[in-house]
Amino acid sequence: MPTFLVKTTFEIPARHIAVVAGQVVDGDIKVGMLLHVPLNSGITMTASLDEVELIHADPSVFPLVALCIRGDDEDRSFLLALNLEGETLEVTES
Repeated sequence: MPTFLVKTTFEIPARHIAVVAGQVVDGDIKVGMLLHVPLNSGITMTASLDEVELIHADPSVFPLVALCIRGDDEDRSFLLALNLEGETLEVTES
């Protein structure tokens, strides 16, 4: 099962997407897969990946993978408020 280490999160309001940026730890991650975000020990939120892109912010640093998730303002705000930095998340086929 693919896993993803989150380095940062941010949004691009003009495109109506939340971005979970980081590194693929294991496996391959593609558009249409589901990102699993644990909310507590018994509840997990899933989000469908609408885009998967590379971010080349600084040429001296390994590029980050951007998992892009479309949603309304409330959904994006909720996802970004979860403080996912440093978390390793599972990704599965939809």
